[in-house]
Amino acid sequence: MTDEVHYDLTPADAAAMSAAFARPAFGARHWGCHERLRRLFAGMAIGGLVFCLVKLYVHRATGLDLPPWEDGLAFVGALGFVGWKLTPKPGDMAPDDPRLGHRSFTWWADAFQIAGPGFRSRIDWAAVTELREAEGFLFMVTRWHDIHAVPLRALETAGFPNDVATIRDAWQRARGAGA
Repeated sequence: MTDEVHYDLTPADAAAMSAAFARPAFGARHWGCHERLRRLFAGMAIGGLVFCLVKLYVHRATGLDLPPWEDGLAFVGALGFVGWKLTPKPGDMAPDDPRLGHRSFTWWADAFQIAGPGFRSRIDWAAVTELREAEGFLFMVTRWHDIHAVPLRALETAGFPNDVATIRDAWQRARGAGA
């Protein structure tokens, strides 16, 4: 059995996909979810280091306690703000980004394929470790941590009422055969 759907990815789709996998969590291992906050702290740390080095140099060269600590706090805050503003928000993409555009998703009993302009990826269902529906997408996560996403709207408008169930069935059968 072979089914195929065609769809177009938009910047809104990119933001939704990013949001589905960037859920805020706590702890050091989840800092990838807070990239902007990480950049804020990095800017503040670099600002603090530069300020302390300048202050130390001026003190050793002249014996004066210049610049004052209040200026240092302003400098650290300014570099933190720059770090925050220069970090793009997750999922922000220009409409002409080459990662967006027309795609096709084809699936068989033993594999699926996602194709677009200039690429074609065929992956066996046995290599998929997780099949998840979130934020209006069907996500397929492979054992090497690639994430492939297909909008559920594409599956719904293709005229196949049970596509997700069929795909999940093919995935589970392949995992059972490969185990």
